[in-house]
Amino acid sequence: MQSLEEVNDVEEIEKIADNRYEAVLLAAKWSRKLNAERKAKEELSEEEAPQPPEPKVTSVALKDLVEGTIKFERHSGQRKSPT
Repeated sequence: MQSLEEVNDVEEIEKIADNRYEAVLLAAKWSRKLNAERKAKEELSEEEAPQPPEPKVTSVALKDLVEGTIKFERHSGQRKSPT
């Protein structure tokens, strides 16, 4: 498992998708999902104590993309999209 700091190699990210722009779109869609889940969790939490800062959702999304956590498939004539 890689740390968040290690996921900055563009070549590694490009291996996942056809090109870096497609990889960025996949990571962006995943980070929006992670952010929505994080906000919902915060709304449900009634704790008043300060929480330790969490990693940025974009960093987590890129790490998940490289590690294969984000599952997507290619349909004929269509782009990959997270499922």
